Amino acid sequence: MVKPDPDRVGVLTFGTELVTGADGTIAGLLGASPGASTAPAIMLDLLARCFPEEQSRWEPMLHKMMPARTAPVGIDQQAVDHNLARTGRVLGLAR
Repeated sequence: MVKPDPDRVGVLTFGTELVTGADGTIAGLLGASPGASTAPAIMLDLLARCFPEEQSRWEPMLHKMMPARTAPVGIDQQAVDHNLARTGRVLGLAR
């Protein structure tokens, strides 16, 4: 994206940004992301910005769809450690 800059014609930026109208009637997701992992958090931000009055009504459904948003998910730390070690070996990043 090229963003306005007071000292230059514009500044080239990278990343993903949510842009919303002041009255919340229009929104857009601009830029690029290294993966889809950012999309849910960005869309939750969009919902909160554009529909603040609906949050309490939507919360039960959002929780059902994404329970880890509000409660920790059990993590198998041994499996995580094993996968990280294996990935490091395969990529030549670890011994």
